[in-house]
Amino acid sequence: MDIRDQLADAVSKVESILSEAACVRVLSHIDADGLSSAGIACRYLFKRGVFFHYTPLKQLERSMVSSLASVESSAYDVVMLLDLGSAHVDALSSVNKPVIVIDHHQVPNLSQPENVVHVNAWMYSVNGGLEVSSSGLTYLIFSSLQSDPDSAVLALAGAMGDLQDKGEKGSFLGVNREILEECMRLGVVRQKLDLRLSGGSDTPLLFALLNTSNPFIPGLTGDESRCYKFLYDLGIQPFREERWTKLSDLSDSEKKRLATELVKYMIAVGLSEEEAKSIFGYTYPITEKSSFNIFHDLRSMSETLNACGKMGHGALAILASISPGLYADRCREIMSSYREDLRKAISLLMSNRESRIVKAAKAVFLLGASDIRDTIISTVTTIMSGFREFSYAVAVVGLARSDDGKVKISARLTPSRTAPNLGAIMREVCSRLGGEGGGHAQAAGGQIPHALAEKFMEMFEEALERLIQQ
Repeated sequence: MDIRDQLADAVSKVESILSEAACVRVLSHIDADGLSSAGIACRYLFKRGVFFHYTPLKQLERSMVSSLASVESSAYDVVMLLDLGSAHVDALSSVNKPVIVIDHHQVPNLSQPENVVHVNAWMYSVNGGLEVSSSGLTYLIFSSLQSDPDSAVLALAGAMGDLQDKGEKGSFLGVNREILEECMRLGVVRQKLDLRLSGGSDTPLLFALLNTSNPFIPGLTGDESRCYKFLYDLGIQPFREERWTKLSDLSDSEKKRLATELVKYMIAVGLSEEEAKSIFGYTYPITEKSSFNIFHDLRSMSETLNACGKMGHGALAILASISPGLYADRCREIMSSYREDLRKAISLLMSNRESRIVKAAKAVFLLGASDIRDTIISTVTTIMSGFREFSYAVAVVGLARSDDGKVKISARLTPSRTAPNLGAIMREVCSRLGGEGGGHAQAAGGQIPHALAEKFMEMFEEALERLIQQ
């Protein structure tokens, strides 16, 4: 059965609930998928003239669920949780009003209390780690209530933020592929094979290379002088004929030379061959038919939304989702600061490897302590999981201390691995240590009391060993 048909009952319930709402409490995760999900929902509410109060969350904790059930939520007619909530659905039954949960994380119990409309990809036998993210599900629901092509663009930006462009050459799979095909029919997104540099082929090449962070290129990302020299040494003038050279200006031979030398360089500075070759693949330019064309392509848009969330400006990302022309420049400023923070964080870890990097038999642990923002440790972990030095490991795990004294943890399988399920391991280990955890098979997160960080590393390594031997 088509996914839209399977969602028909949920769509009907959401429409009924929101038709009677004067004010909606919207909460989402702070990453690109959570912000894209919230952007889609808030665009719908804004166009319908429904007031909403939005809050981005690092993680939905039990205490927050309790506050939603208390007087804190009395001013709202509906509570909406996006890209989080499935792990707490039973507790949400205590909220004395309708609750809408749209999530894609794999959890042991996908229950449906009477007051909760619970939508999770795994309920419909769809892989929420690869085939659709929360923003895709949110789009499918709200596009059934109101036509909005720009929301389809947000859906794909969210999927890309959750690294779901994992098909051949960076293509989308499953439901995401269906949404892409819809975007192409609507004329708001194109697909083409090209170098996967930030901003796409119509961005000045120097700045496209400078701003590329997925994949992160050590020594080039964030360093303008080195990017200039890299291009100049290849015989590619970054500025010629009185204007900046764009990727689209290059001849076929220049583009081939740039791609070849980039791959060689990335391998030389420590990235795995697989990660280096990912610099070439499918790109997704956003056309002038979409108001998100100001971000140039899906990758740049996704990275910008993610940066806003991770740097404490999640509400700005929602404003940019509703009126991109008004807020895109400020978002780009935040993106610049975010890239610099990533560069400094990776440099800190690599230049202090004896005290900051713990290489166990099956996992590599990155110790950010209080020196790396807990909100960016997930991105740092994703980037460094692609380093060739760590390819022997099953997983790379980053730890950073948060403001509340807890330790935020992010785990990523290294590129060639597909098992074991990190979400299940994180849920088990964090729970045993009095914390919370979960996620997907290839990427997971959690938090624990600070004093138990070393115990966590020991237990995580043991869990990896046990599951690999099974």
